[in-house]
Amino acid sequence: MAAKLYQVEIWARDEFVRKSSFETVVARVERGFVDLKTEISNRLDKMADKIDHIGPR
Repeated sequence: MAAKLYQVEIWARDEFVRKSSFETVVARVERGFVDLKTEISNRLDKMADKIDHIGPR
């Protein structure tokens, strides 16, 4: 039963999602993660700068 279910899942994947479409989506997601990483790093750098300017109390 599990083998047949796997075959159906693979068939549906191959029939309804074309390789080029899948690759396009993966590329967009990868770029999104890179952009998100950059934004988070920039914000952390800004926070560190603000903390450094506050100094010890």
